[in-house]
Amino acid sequence: MDHVEGVLAKTKEHVAMIEKRGGRVIFLRFPSSGRVRELENQFFPRPVFYDRLVAASGNHIHFEDHSELQGFLLPEWSHLTRADATEYTRRLMPLIKPLMQ
Repeated sequence: MDHVEGVLAKTKEHVAMIEKRGGRVIFLRFPSSGRVRELENQFFPRPVFYDRLVAASGNHIHFEDHSELQGFLLPEWSHLTRADATEYTRRLMPLIKPLMQ
């Protein structure tokens, strides 16, 4: 758990540096499934890691929070097919645009 605390502290520091220079930080959580998702949930449960990570910046998009970002085929459990990647990006952009302002 000390490693997680270190990552969270460094992330907050880096986000602050970027924002101080006028940049915007948006955390994107892309889809995963199958055994990969099971392991992620086991070792990095969302409340313990992701939710705390995005607290460093209010801007984030998690695929599980948006129905339009779900239901894609992930042949190796962590990558979209080429065709689905294009469609995923088309659906993702309207979610990103408001966070850029």
